[in-house]
Amino acid sequence: MRTRLAIGLLAVAIVLGFAAANRHELLRAAMQEGAGLASGYSVSIGDLRVARDGATLYGVRVSRGAQPILSVERAAIRYSLRDLLPGSAHRFGIEGIDVAGARVTLTRFRDGSFSIGLPGGAPGAPGPPRVNPVPLRLHVRLRDAQIELREPSAYDVSAKAILVGGVAADADVDTAAVTSYRVNGTFASEGGEPFEIGLLNLKPAPCRPST
Repeated sequence: MRTRLAIGLLAVAIVLGFAAANRHELLRAAMQEGAGLASGYSVSIGDLRVARDGATLYGVRVSRGAQPILSVERAAIRYSLRDLLPGSAHRFGIEGIDVAGARVTLTRFRDGSFSIGLPGGAPGAPGPPRVNPVPLRLHVRLRDAQIELREPSAYDVSAKAILVGGVAADADVDTAAVTSYRVNGTFASEGGEPFEIGLLNLKPAPCRPST
């Protein structure tokens, strides 16, 4: 009896030790599969590092069939485990997101459809939106991003591919107070025309909490 118990405890210790030693890989695989099932797209994550107060993803790739949608060199998420408890000041415990080296690719096909699903359909009956009483309250930072708009069937050659490079953004998001952000980048055309959108304050509309 004691021998069986000892063997059982040893087996449990080995399994727990393996899980602890490989927790980053196990979490990476779970997040990759979960994101793919939830979105309907193919999702791959090159590496995932998890700490007590944050997680960093490397080499994220999202595609739909043969069409690339998103690639990210690095995405760091800062969170507070305490804010997962009742009385949280940050929804989902997220305090900040820092993204570097992102590339978004949107393709429009000949039939007018896009490589990603866009919202559509008739709007429902108007009414006050239901919101989570715990606010989204975080800082978002984006650096060295690119946005590419593709339309292979476009008659105008210059419209077949439009690239916006050097995109940088900073946003302070607070759905219970004021959200402000600044975005700038450069159109990758002859002359490289820059643009900037910034310091726009969005105050939340009054709405009733969800039940």
